[in-house]
Amino acid sequence: MGIQWPIPGGSFSGRSIRDTTIDHVKRRIEWVKTAAEKAGRNPDDIEFQMLFPHPRITDEPESVMVDIANNWGVTVEEVTECPQWLIGSSSDIVEKLRRLRDETGINYMVFGPTSAEQFIELAESVLKPLSS
Repeated sequence: MGIQWPIPGGSFSGRSIRDTTIDHVKRRIEWVKTAAEKAGRNPDDIEFQMLFPHPRITDEPESVMVDIANNWGVTVEEVTECPQWLIGSSSDIVEKLRRLRDETGINYMVFGPTSAEQFIELAESVLKPLSS
C-alpha cells in the first residue's frame, strides 16, 4: 500500500506538503489497518511503501529547504516535517528513514534521484548504511 502526499484537485501544492507529516502518515496507515480488519484481513500482512522523489544529500540543507518552502508557499518547518523530503547529510537522511520505518512500519522505499551520480551517492551513503 503506497502512502504518499495528497494531491488535492489533482495538483501538487503546498497543502500536499502540509498534509504529509509523520502524524498524518501514521493516521493514514492506521485507517488502512482498521479497514483491513473490518474486511477480515490481517492488517499485519499489509506492507507499506513511500516514494521519495527528490532526495538531496547536502551539508547545507537549509538553503534547499528555503527554496522548496518559497516555491510551494509553506514554511521551512513544514518542509522539514514532511518525510518525503530527504534533504540533508547522508547520516541525517539515514536517521530520518530509520525513524520513519520504526514509527510507521513503512518497509518499502522508492527513491527518485535525478542523475546517475546522485543515485550512486544515495546508494553508497544512505541505502547501504540503512540496510545494515
